[in-house]
Amino acid sequence: MQRRSPTHSLALLALLWLTAPAEAVQRVRICVDQADWRPYMWVEAGEVRGLHAEILRTALQSLNLQADFRPMPWIRCQLQAERGDVDAIGPLMYTEVRDKIYFYPKQDSLPDPAQALGENLDVVVTLAALGFEYDGDPQSLPPPVRVPRGWEIAPFLREQGVEVDDGAPNEQAALIKLLREGSGSAVANRLSVELLIEQQDLGEQLHISRQPVRPVPYFLAFSKRSRFTFETRERVWQAIAEQKSRLHRRPSEAQLGGEEPLSGSADQQ
Repeated sequence: MQRRSPTHSLALLALLWLTAPAEAVQRVRICVDQADWRPYMWVEAGEVRGLHAEILRTALQSLNLQADFRPMPWIRCQLQAERGDVDAIGPLMYTEVRDKIYFYPKQDSLPDPAQALGENLDVVVTLAALGFEYDGDPQSLPPPVRVPRGWEIAPFLREQGVEVDDGAPNEQAALIKLLREGSGSAVANRLSVELLIEQQDLGEQLHISRQPVRPVPYFLAFSKRSRFTFETRERVWQAIAEQKSRLHRRPSEAQLGGEEPLSGSADQQ
């Protein structure tokens, strides 16, 4: 029987190594709200875009993981994460009730804002002609206070005795209702509303109060039924913190994907 030379065997091993399939990148199924939350997250041509999406994609890629975004209505999104149909959900605010359902990044048993996707500064928007400036008292807000549907700020305001209208699907729709009805106020994210006002040249019609209603950190939270280990979750949150420090900046108009007129019916959103 003919014996193969050592050189021939080494060449065969090298060929097998080169032609072996690469290790599959593990996907992280992330449920996100399908609503338009520019500049943080929105869906365009089937792709999830925005600052938070960019942070998540880059952070996971640095760990040889892939972000598999699943946009859907927010309530369904939370149900899927609770059941473990997806691995994670975000951006999500921390509450004690949610702490029983999801894993959050923590420091000394408390949610760690350093590893949050970002901080949401909810601010008060009113008609400029009203001359209103928020002083920190929620009961002073001109009613009704329009809040996007599903926002956690709505029950907080109701607990303060504030009349809340949370029928609008997003911030843009809430501002449309404010302009159309000509009374009341709205609560929206500072960065989002500043961009909308700048793009639509509404600086003379709308006023943003300087004092926020409350600052709230938002996280990527893992389902407690997720297959990902404690070590992997910790690495993901640390990577998010690193990417956030690099990418957290005011986005340009190009990053927003162009302008959309702030007009029409809020019910069309």
